[in-house]
Amino acid sequence: MVQDYREDFSRIPDDPLLTVEIAEPSAGLKGWVCIHTMGRFGASGGMRCVPDITKEEVQLLAKAMSYKYCFWNIEQGGAKAGLAVSFSAAPEEKRELIQRAAAHLKPLTKSGIWSAWTDMHFYLPDLQAFCIGGDLPYRSANTVSSHRTAVSAIASVRATTQFLGRRPEETRIAVEGFGHVAHYLAKLAAPLGYKIVAVSNRLGCIANDAGLDLKMLLDRSHENSAEWITEPGPWEFLDRTQLFSIPCDVLVPGARVHAVDRQVASNIEAKAVVPTANVPCTDEALAELDRRGIIFIPDYVVNGGGVCGHILGGDMHPDQVKRFDDSFIPMVVRMLETAQRRGVAARTLAEETAHRNYSAIARGAYVREGKLSRVVRVLQKKKLFPGNRIHEIRVQRTYELLETAFK
Repeated sequence: MVQDYREDFSRIPDDPLLTVEIAEPSAGLKGWVCIHTMGRFGASGGMRCVPDITKEEVQLLAKAMSYKYCFWNIEQGGAKAGLAVSFSAAPEEKRELIQRAAAHLKPLTKSGIWSAWTDMHFYLPDLQAFCIGGDLPYRSANTVSSHRTAVSAIASVRATTQFLGRRPEETRIAVEGFGHVAHYLAKLAAPLGYKIVAVSNRLGCIANDAGLDLKMLLDRSHENSAEWITEPGPWEFLDRTQLFSIPCDVLVPGARVHAVDRQVASNIEAKAVVPTANVPCTDEALAELDRRGIIFIPDYVVNGGGVCGHILGGDMHPDQVKRFDDSFIPMVVRMLETAQRRGVAARTLAEETAHRNYSAIARGAYVREGKLSRVVRVLQKKKLFPGNRIHEIRVQRTYELLETAFK
């Protein structure tokens, strides 16, 4: 890209750079890709496969990815894709739609403008189908990304309960959207003593005020199908929307964009909202949470572990997770304490950090590569430059961010 400083890089823009629509009515193909911002390494974000996807949802998700990369100071632009696929579509039908979409989107993927990844109902085999036999963008399974997201999510829960002065064993959690991330979240929460009292998916909600039987829950819900939740068990079956009004300490929205509107927010019976989903609340819902004094941790902070493979690694060795927790949990506590002291919402502080980092990330996309950078890239490709040194620098930069933020 050519050097161009005419753009305003002082803050993350509201409007995306571009939105591409893909459509083949005769084949039932309909979807969008939104590139919200660009970074040195292009833009990245997963593809969501749900029947009611809209352009507006894709654009909101792409914007959330911009905030996520900027908050974590990763030289990547925010993007997202959505494809209309029925939940009941046969595997071969889904694969056909994905491969047709891939053919249309080659100009974005082959040029490196957009890197696809897994997302809701778009799993690793789907990503392989999208890549049409080519190398995957990253050499790790979608479960690793989900696991990393759960690591930062449970750390966010721990920080929030620490700020509230509550012990894990007296903390009740309700989780919307019991998918891959929620599975790992439940596995991480149980040994710490947290009690999960309700979970939901698109077909319903199950609740038990004494705490759900997590072993039975995990055994039944290991498949991608959602029907398991309708089966009888030691819990009460409810409409999925009732999850938001169940009394708990921490509510974890983990499904669709804007699942929480002002009316839902007015009925929430939780002390804190710690979302794993991107953009779970409307602006009116956030204002209602503020009015009611309910803590909201920004989604791009909570689920940031998903983009932090450079510090959590593919295998997430216990030492890596501990180091992450030791830096991340105090950072979230500081954010909450600073927000309380300044009389502002925690998301205001997180947004300030994201906007501050955006300037350098965005400019990196519009500056010609320097001679030294080109030499290093060529040497790395020929395995003549210690790539682990670049990795060490990225890791150190991220930990410096975590350890100095909100001080």
